Amino acid sequence: MDELTHRLAENLRALREESRYSLDEVAELSGVSKSMLRQIEREESSPSISTVWKIANGLRVPFTSLLGERAEEVEVAGFTDGESLTDEDEGYRVFPLFPYESDTAFELYYFEIDTEASRSASTPPVPIRTRTVKKSRCGESC
Repeated sequence: MDELTHRLAENLRALREESRYSLDEVAELSGVSKSMLRQIEREESSPSISTVWKIANGLRVPFTSLLGERAEEVEVAGFTDGESLTDEDEGYRVFPLFPYESDTAFELYYFEIDTEASRSASTPPVPIRTRTVKKSRCGESC
């Protein structure tokens, strides 16, 4: 079978297992027979677009989630989970979120500045664009 049939089989099986549905339950939800669902999961059948739509609607998932490539699992990390580029006693900490890469000419850092700390910076030798977002830990009452 072709790549699309293979992806459909993998995605249907994965979505069904993630939802903890049996083939009988997906058949009831979608209106597609259990034998057809089994054939799709075994890559023994290339269903019509109409059948794929019925399955997507029955599982309440986007149509593309059945035909697209499965996304890799990602690990979500907090801004400060990595190692700081500065010492704790300097009154501020810098954490690289996206370190500089020459092919994208982009970098992004998260700064924490202690309330009593102050810093000044000289003008950089090349023009740069910066964006600063101030986040208060104490809310509106500070």
